[in-house]
Order: sequence, then structure tokens, then C-alpha cells
Amino acid sequence: MDVSSKENDKVLLSLLNKKIANIPLGVLPALTLNDVIEQNPKAISLPNIPKDIQLAFLFSHRREINSRGGLAIKCSVEQRESITRAIFFYRLSPDSCHQFQRYHDEHRWNSAIFVALLTKPIASLSINRETGTHFPFPARRFVIAYLSAVLEHHNDPYTFTAREAFVKLWKSSAYDFFTFRPAQKKALKKVLKQLSKEWEDELDHARHNMGNARYVQEVGRFVGVLVPGRRDQRGRAFSYKQPDDVNSSSTDADILKPGALLEALKMPLADSEEPPTVSSDANLGSSTVTRVSPAISELKSAVPREMLMTLLKVFPLAREEADEASNF
Repeated sequence: MDVSSKENDKVLLSLLNKKIANIPLGVLPALTLNDVIEQNPKAISLPNIPKDIQLAFLFSHRREINSRGGLAIKCSVEQRESITRAIFFYRLSPDSCHQFQRYHDEHRWNSAIFVALLTKPIASLSINRETGTHFPFPARRFVIAYLSAVLEHHNDPYTFTAREAFVKLWKSSAYDFFTFRPAQKKALKKVLKQLSKEWEDELDHARHNMGNARYVQEVGRFVGVLVPGRRDQRGRAFSYKQPDDVNSSSTDADILKPGALLEALKMPLADSEEPPTVSSDANLGSSTVTRVSPAISELKSAVPREMLMTLLKVFPLAREEADEASNF
């Protein structure tokens, strides 16, 4: 390999590292420059990413994503839906909510509040007289869509129906996630610590009453995803092994022209000194599903048994899964 070739590889490797920067572990496999140049299956067939926003899309549009600081923007004029989808699926947002992974405090707090809000009787959703919570039907729809997307991400990551539906709803909806002040964060940590112990007791009770097999099938899918619980209280661990047809299929290689992934990689990024054009009113006009203080009050008064019954009702097992559970 001559000197110029080595220098070129250094430039390309630097570009690769920049274009996959800030993507959390687990989203992408370990990639080498050779994987990109040769368009190896693991570089062109990411089973956890929709087909139209695979790496070629990310490489081609990373500059556009970076230009807004990785922020998901509702306005379709300011940000195309495909870019917003990439931000959600590659988990590029600088905040912790515009994605579907549970392992962030802000995400857990939002999810916990969402589940607590769903326990309120539908007849009283417009106004809860005790807490002053206003939670209308469109807000309920937003909450259910997001929780469904989170369940899909953790339990069925190679299916995208619920997540795609949520991103589309998020783009068109007036609603967005809760953000919290320091005092509210402190209060939420205290509430979640207490609720976690109550959830463990309730999950033990549910397993005892339902039997282990039925519990695992019906309840375990929520644990560690929408509700807290011990590791032994979770459902069947999902295997993140790629589907058998991913590495054996040449479909994606046929769709991508030879060298297409490398050409996408070569598309320039902005100078590192160029600041992102993120305005404070990028999502101006969006609102939370209810006011944050009453929402926290709803969580404080939430009862795990009521929340579990609500989750089982709102997110029933698919018919074939229910049939399987009933056979145990």
C-alpha cells in the first residue's frame, strides 16, 4: 500500500468515526472501514433500522442531522420526516426522550407518568378534580402510541410498525415529552424509588396468582421496559441475534450499487467550528400531555396493581400469543 493510499484510508476512517459519532452502543455493530468499502452484510443490513434509513442514508444526511444539533424537529418544512425518523432510530437526539430506549432517567420518568395517567378512568380524563390534571383523548392517544413504540423497541426490535406510527404522530401532534426542573427531578427520584419496591411486591403477587408461565408471557414483557422490577421478574430475554436471512440475503447488496456506501461516506461534513443552527423555538407550540406538576401528583398517588391491570387492558397479547399463554 503506497503512502497516498494510507493517507486516503486515514481520511476515510476519520469520516466514518465522525458519521457514527454519538450513536449509543448496541445500535450499530462494530464497523470497520473495510466493511463499508466492501459493503459487507453487517454494514448494509441493519435489522434494527428501517430499510430506507440504513447506513447509506445516515452517511449521506449526517451533515443535515448535525446542522440542527441532532434535535428532532416537528415542523416538516424545517426537518423532513425521514431525518426525524433517523434521529429516533439511531438515538441521535441530545435529549433522552426522542428515542425508544428505557435506560435514561428522563425517559423512565416520562414513561412512569404516562402509565400512571392511563390508570385514570376514561370518563374522568378531561379533568381530575383531585389533582387538576387535564388529560384529553388526543393526549391519551399520544401516550398509548409512545408506550407501544417503547414496548416494540425492547420486545420486538426487528418490527417497526409501532415506532414508525409514533414518529408520524409526533411530527403532526401538538404534544411532546415532559422536561423537569431540578426540584422536580429530585421528587421523581424519590417517588420512583418508593414505587420500585411496590412494583416488586406487586409483580411477586402477580406471578404467584397467575403461575410462572402465564406471568412471563403476559406481564414479564412490561418489566424493565414500562415498569421497574427485579431482573428475575422480567419476561423472556429477547435475543438480539440477527435474523437468519439478514446475512444470507443479497437483496440489500443488489439495491445498493457497488461503491454506493463508500460514496455516501465521502459526502462532506460541516467544519467542526460551524455551530449547529438550533433555535430555542424549534418546537415552539408543542405542549405536554398535561401540566407537569399535576402529572407528578398522579404518579405519587399511582398504585402498581391498578397500573398493571391498565397495561394488560391497553396492550393485550396478540391472539396467537394469548393462545400460547393459555396452553401452559
